[in-house]
Amino acid sequence: MAGQDYLLNATEKMTNRWSLTGRRALVTGGSKGIGWAVADELLALGADVLVARNADEVAAAVAAWTAQGPPAAGVAADVSTEAGHAAIFAEVQARGPGLDLLINNVGTNIRKAFNAYSPAEYQRLFSINLFSIMEMRRAAYPLLKASAHASIVNVGSVAGRFDVGTEAPYSLTKAAEEQLGRNLAVEWAPDGIRVNTMAPWFVRTPLTEPLMAQPDFQQKIAARPPPRPRRRARRNCRRGGLPLPAGRFVHHRPVPARRRRHERQRPVVQALRVRAVERPPNGYRQDEANAADAQRPRHPIFAATRTRPVPYPQPTAVSAPPGGPAQLYPLGDAAVVVQFGDAISPATHAAIQSFNSYLTQHPFAGLRECVPAFTTLTVYYDPWLVSDGGRHQPYEQVAETLREMLAAVGPPAAAAAADLVEIPVCYGGEFGPDLAFVARHAGLSAAEVIGRHAAPEYLVHLIGFAPGFPYLGGLDATLATPRLAQPRPRVPAGTVGIAGPQTGIYSLPTPGGWQLIGRTPLRLFDAARAAPSLLHAGQTLRFVSISAAEYASTQQHEP
Repeated sequence: MAGQDYLLNATEKMTNRWSLTGRRALVTGGSKGIGWAVADELLALGADVLVARNADEVAAAVAAWTAQGPPAAGVAADVSTEAGHAAIFAEVQARGPGLDLLINNVGTNIRKAFNAYSPAEYQRLFSINLFSIMEMRRAAYPLLKASAHASIVNVGSVAGRFDVGTEAPYSLTKAAEEQLGRNLAVEWAPDGIRVNTMAPWFVRTPLTEPLMAQPDFQQKIAARPPPRPRRRARRNCRRGGLPLPAGRFVHHRPVPARRRRHERQRPVVQALRVRAVERPPNGYRQDEANAADAQRPRHPIFAATRTRPVPYPQPTAVSAPPGGPAQLYPLGDAAVVVQFGDAISPATHAAIQSFNSYLTQHPFAGLRECVPAFTTLTVYYDPWLVSDGGRHQPYEQVAETLREMLAAVGPPAAAAAADLVEIPVCYGGEFGPDLAFVARHAGLSAAEVIGRHAAPEYLVHLIGFAPGFPYLGGLDATLATPRLAQPRPRVPAGTVGIAGPQTGIYSLPTPGGWQLIGRTPLRLFDAARAAPSLLHAGQTLRFVSISAAEYASTQQHEP
């Protein structure tokens, strides 16, 4: 039962990591363009979304979403006026306590030369693009603080960072919006409020459509390639990714968003690139401009994104009773890898499971989740929650805690007899097109291959590659077979395969290069089940050969 409880907890954590179910979101300018696409994505991720814009556009957008299924609501309001702010937040409070996500997308532009602006025109531009955002944040602050884990995403523009041929007053407001985000990210971080800014390149929206339809303007922007984050420092995020729990490592950062020029796709973070922290291989940052900053006291929010020369954490070894020396090294700025050995073996697996169980029973402050693999356990943590005010780097804090735990955990206890899971398999035929090749490679008959494959009790080392896919140890060495030279574009769910000295079961229809010898009628992964994955690390299983008729009578896969 303990293993099942852990699986449920781990599954829940992973599901929540990529879900906004139960989260309440407010999207300004949310009825068309980028705002509409953001609201649509948040709805798809399960959020309760309120969009604000003028009455006709809001009503049309809400009706379209309602017809598709996701619930949404709208409020007609002018965000540049106090009355508009009051109307928006009256609706927010009427929908329940607190606010989890605030997407500031409202904005406009007046396309004329700088000297042609009248005072009334640039004052209106500032009122909508900058002052309204400031007032929206001030009004939203108590609701966001009450949420404890709230997120603000500002839809800015690369015009606030580079000369892209747009108007100077507009660029000024976007630059100010970006800097406001940086400052509030630090000021509001202790209240659990994350602040980020998305800076898209030119995107086809109703606001930009007339301009991008002009051939001379297309030539102008075609001559200006969009800003590209450094190649080694890129991470992909899907639309709506910044507010997700899985995106919490991104904080106080302006995020450039590249688009293929003039494409008419969904106009939001399709090609969003998050600039992750880079550390050079020699262990020190070489930027001379940071040298003068080295002695200045720094706010703890910058602990995970160092900007002054500091030693790069090197892997460290500790004496780990579970299986000998364990190596610790960082994985990004919010995870530590604990490596228990180089070889796949039952002893290494036992050490990983023992330490994983210990961490589950004795979690440290800031621990988010643990991911076991063949020879490692990756420990994810929240850098802010483990920070000690900037005196030490979060990685060093967590690594020292893990060293102490490794010393205290002791050797793995003798594993209790696990329930043996029987997996019925129909071997050969249309279910196992590579069975004959495996037999020829092993110098055996097909019947002998089936007998040797079904004889052992296999240990589930880990679940990986796809949800519910088990990597199994214990394959008869004579059945080891190389992978296909050319992977198949689609392998049906439930297919049993061999790759080198391993065997496994495809849990979902995916591409794959393993040698396919049979198929189980059981459904290994079902997101609708309380425990979506049928198997979990540490279990043992045995394959049982069945006939095609038995397969047909028990098969659980979708046609």
